Amino acid sequence: MAARVPSAEGSPSGPRRSGPRRSRSSRAQLRFSVSLVDRFLRRGRYSRRVAEGTPVFLAAVLEYLTAELLELAGHTAGAHRRQRIAPVHLRQAVRDDPELDRLFGDIVSSPGAGLPRLHSALLKPWTVRTWRGRTVSFGEDPGHPR
Repeated sequence: MAARVPSAEGSPSGPRRSGPRRSRSSRAQLRFSVSLVDRFLRRGRYSRRVAEGTPVFLAAVLEYLTAELLELAGHTAGAHRRQRIAPVHLRQAVRDDPELDRLFGDIVSSPGAGLPRLHSALLKPWTVRTWRGRTVSFGEDPGHPR
């Protein structure tokens, strides 16, 4: 058996690297892990073969969607004078954006906090009470006679 002779482009184990190792995520300038997406694609058995650029593209799409959603949720939280993003802000951001609403239309989120917009049929009926001689109204019904 003949010994392997290194070629001009590298050693017998592969091409020589001129510098420190870089991850696929850093090469693609992504924050999401390309290797993790690749592992999920391969272990999920979605297809027999996975192309080299598939996990890079999928990681980029996931990163873009996450950034878009967090930006809109941050604006929603700021509109409610909050510094932290809560699940209700995420749901509000998805519902207010038509493209995200279409994308996440079939997803049911956990009923954590109540949604700010409720159908008028679900609200309590309009009531007017007197308290210490003053009229106090509960609910909002602009068509109700006072």
